[in-house]
Amino acid sequence: MARLLIVEDEELLLSAMEIILTDAGHQVRAVNSAFAALDAIEVEQPDLIISDVMMPRMSGLQLLAATRIQYDEYNPPFLFVTANTTPDLKREFDRLDKVAFLYKPFNTSELSKAVNDALQTL
Repeated sequence: MARLLIVEDEELLLSAMEIILTDAGHQVRAVNSAFAALDAIEVEQPDLIISDVMMPRMSGLQLLAATRIQYDEYNPPFLFVTANTTPDLKREFDRLDKVAFLYKPFNTSELSKAVNDALQTL
């Protein structure tokens, strides 16, 4: 399966996603901040980055920009998870390359499907 990096500041959700995706056969690394994600990306470049949008100090969208600037040759797909359903954010996602999104709250099957779709189509 795939190497996944999960970036989520809510510890319970982070743990739940890690368990679900590990049980699905993926190699998962879970971190609770965008800064920790940048460190993790430097060590191992994941096949997919699953990130919350709204996080303290650095948002998921800022993480995407930093990743694409810092790692010129490495352009991983991102799957954003967010509770923000505003049309402006959806338009932002739509204009970005190799980006998918999943609205919170979601269930196990929705998460698994979103990850598999992102891995196949992005």
